[in-house]
Amino acid sequence: MNVQAHATRAPPPPTRHPDHHGRRQPGCRHAVLTASAATVDEDHSSALSISLTNAADLFEDGNDSVSVTIHGLPAGAVVKQGAVTLTADGSGDYHLTATSAAGLAGVTVTPPTEFEGAINFTVSAQAHDGSSASSIVSTPVTLTVNPHADTPVLVASAATVDEDHSSALSISLTTPPICSRTATTRCR
Repeated sequence: MNVQAHATRAPPPPTRHPDHHGRRQPGCRHAVLTASAATVDEDHSSALSISLTNAADLFEDGNDSVSVTIHGLPAGAVVKQGAVTLTADGSGDYHLTATSAAGLAGVTVTPPTEFEGAINFTVSAQAHDGSSASSIVSTPVTLTVNPHADTPVLVASAATVDEDHSSALSISLTTPPICSRTATTRCR
């Protein structure tokens, strides 16, 4: 497994708001986000690692959550969290919400069928503490998809004929799943 991208954006200090007695109360902490995708061969899924280095601070109680957005994947890509396939919104973004660090595990990205090359996308996170929300932090991720040659399927057939007669020879070559060619030749 080869990790292709790592980025960390340090958060500003937590905002403090006065309560009704004038005391300073902690505000919503910003997520410190890292994300990376494993290099894969064509037509395989890549593990997308999403982590928050300050998760212990972000998930202190039942009112805490982190919203994650995956933006910039090509049409035809599939994003799953465990066995659940996520659905892209109208902008092509995928969203998940975690209430613990474990809620960010098990995310995979499957590139579109027959895709090879690099997919550059972003992962963004926003921490929530009750009704308070942090600013959004983002990190770029590159998923590298290695080409893989598909094995062609060859089928040949000829009709039965008497000696010294000719028959049509049909040869069919199929390279699944994107092309099919048939050639016919006469043999003597």
